[in-house]
Amino acid sequence: MIDKELIATLKGVGFDEKEARVYLATLELGDAQVSQIAEKAELKRPIVYFVLDRLKARGYVQHFGSGNVKRFSAVEPSRLLATSQTAVEEFRFMLPLIHALQDKGKGKPRIEYFQGLDAVLSIYGQLEKEKDVRFVTNVQKLTPIMAKEIEMWARNYESKRKDTRAHKVLVSDNQTDTAWATRVVKGSADVRILPGQQTEMDFSISKGMLCITSFDPLFIVVIHSEKIARSSALLFDLAWESSKKVSLKK
Repeated sequence: MIDKELIATLKGVGFDEKEARVYLATLELGDAQVSQIAEKAELKRPIVYFVLDRLKARGYVQHFGSGNVKRFSAVEPSRLLATSQTAVEEFRFMLPLIHALQDKGKGKPRIEYFQGLDAVLSIYGQLEKEKDVRFVTNVQKLTPIMAKEIEMWARNYESKRKDTRAHKVLVSDNQTDTAWATRVVKGSADVRILPGQQTEMDFSISKGMLCITSFDPLFIVVIHSEKIARSSALLFDLAWESSKKVSLKK
């Protein structure tokens, strides 16, 4: 039986009753077929199919497989907090209870895949709020995709805003990246240049999470795994030691 308080909390952040039931059921099951979700949510299968389509369109569930063996999984509960515009404090209070439902898959990595600019920016927004994040990027390739955000991040680092985290950033070796690095290194960011390297993808490493962003086509893969994140951070640190420091212009 699904907790009524959790349903009420999700309704407060934009879910209706059926959407809340289906999301929580999918989250608790880890990944499941529609029949299993319908039984857990206490709803009829045709209704669950319709609700899952709505949740998928909003980026709250994803599916894999095809034909009659389609399976669904719910995205991390923190994603709801990042995108919700109402009842944020109430959701934050209930978040540990929602996390408790999540099937950790017996230690297996949890992998999410999202397409489009809004999805990518949503994940980046979540990363910005975390501590000890490591970025490997190519500002030159990202600028045509998200020019406004690139400029905003530079200004935030330059201004040393209190809510701006101090992150480590490895940029590519080109004129655009070097100019951007020269700006932000004066502020709260710690930036170095990968000598002679042009990265074709963006990598973001935080505690328990590795994000890989493709520039063309634009999509992001999020891997939730402490071991993978730690190993990726180790490789980043090795690259960091051999990278070039940014020379400040006087």
